[in-house]
Amino acid sequence: MTDLKTRVTEVSVLLGGAIVTRTGRAKLETGSREIWVRGITSNASRDSFRITGEGAATITNFDVIKQTKAIIPEADVSALRDELDELEQKLDEIDDQLKINEDRLNAVEDVAGDFSETFGRTFAGGDIEIQKLTQMDTKSLELIRSIKKRIRELLDERKDIVNQIQVLKHQIAEKSEKQLIKNTYDVRVSLDVRKTTEITLNVVYQCSSASWEPTYDINLTATGAKVRRIAVVRNQTGENWNEVDMVVSSARAGPVEAVEGTPLILREYVPRPSRRMKESSGGGAPMALHAAAPMKKRAPPPEPEMEIEEAEVEELEGGISRYEAPAPVTVKSGNKRPVDLIREELLSEVQYYWYPDSMMEVIAENEVTNGDSALMAGEAKIYADGEYIGETSIPFTSPREKRTLGTRIAHDVKAEKRLIDKTIEKAGLTRGKLRRKYVYRLSIENLSKKGIKIEVVDRIPHSNEPDLKVEANIDKINADKHHLGILTWNLRIPSEKKHTIEYEYEVEWESARAIYPPLP
Repeated sequence: MTDLKTRVTEVSVLLGGAIVTRTGRAKLETGSREIWVRGITSNASRDSFRITGEGAATITNFDVIKQTKAIIPEADVSALRDELDELEQKLDEIDDQLKINEDRLNAVEDVAGDFSETFGRTFAGGDIEIQKLTQMDTKSLELIRSIKKRIRELLDERKDIVNQIQVLKHQIAEKSEKQLIKNTYDVRVSLDVRKTTEITLNVVYQCSSASWEPTYDINLTATGAKVRRIAVVRNQTGENWNEVDMVVSSARAGPVEAVEGTPLILREYVPRPSRRMKESSGGGAPMALHAAAPMKKRAPPPEPEMEIEEAEVEELEGGISRYEAPAPVTVKSGNKRPVDLIREELLSEVQYYWYPDSMMEVIAENEVTNGDSALMAGEAKIYADGEYIGETSIPFTSPREKRTLGTRIAHDVKAEKRLIDKTIEKAGLTRGKLRRKYVYRLSIENLSKKGIKIEVVDRIPHSNEPDLKVEANIDKINADKHHLGILTWNLRIPSEKKHTIEYEYEVEWESARAIYPPLP
């Protein structure tokens, strides 16, 4: 039996999972041999294990065995032990300080006592004044008080540290008794070695606790869009991926199901009788309780709308994209990391849009045509000529599908809407009625050095009421599209040129009626 030391060498990260390859090497003698690969994460799917290898040997069998171990969280206990050592060191220092101060106190008290005993004889001989005794007593008392105060502080500090030490010892005892249960997989591989050789063994398994999400950096220009594809890889497998060869794939780890259609059968709805109706259809005894005060029956609540049984719908990508990381990648368990995939340049065209009723300024946006590979749904940072303009969410985009990105204020196009005439009439044949005439001018000036395409959308009033009329010469307005008063012009304006649109309309209504929303 040989325990083979392995490490994670390859990882293929899928949408909702990862395929992990562990590799190890060993020199084996001729004959039947048993190889053990131990400590594989319990997040691996037991049915997904596969064994491959290289060398002059044949794999005859392999088993996947679940192992359960009880472990003590030594890291937590060691941290507590370090803290306990520091506190015990402080306690020793405090004890030393207490001893020093107690010795000082005894010494001061001895000196004061000796001075008092000898002072009488010295004073009687006339060698010392009485003030010296007073000064000595004062200094001695001050020094004694100071030393006693320090001793009290040290005792309080010592008591606090002793309490902390007791708490830590209790915590260490508790954590030492606790055990964590750790589950792992061991793989036992049976080999028939034909000759003494060095073999390479690969253990491949799938984990569901890993995934990746696409993000994008998109730099928009007048004629193109530079797209940087990034995969944010998450590793929650319980195993560190150190310097592994990584592949990012748009394949899904789970199964995909094609759901067959089921009939949608409509039937006449027959409401179920309410509880009160059921009681009223019974014998007379139960109703006798309510005979004295007949109550007005409430209408039953409305029945809910008919529910239609629906299947869950999942949009499936037409093709699977596979990206190999250009260099080894490290992702620790419990972490995530961005991994650069590819950079590509897509076709793009700047378009301008202006709706003067709600927009003070013209906006610009890029119509980007996707290339030959699909863009997965994800977040994107958008730049215009290298300047950051914001973030957006990109839905799934098929090959060669078009998307509008990078909506921003266009500083190179100036636009203005102006009311140039407003006439109010009330006379002659229109007596009893009001008539208003409006004339507007739209001015769009291209200040850039290139010609532009711009869509201009404006509106005039629209009414379906016979007593409220709106008249406009649509042919004269020359809009490319009009519907319910919404006018659309698709214009091409050369560089440093100005385009003007003028239109007019009249509104007529009974003077006694109020119009909503009010006219300008």
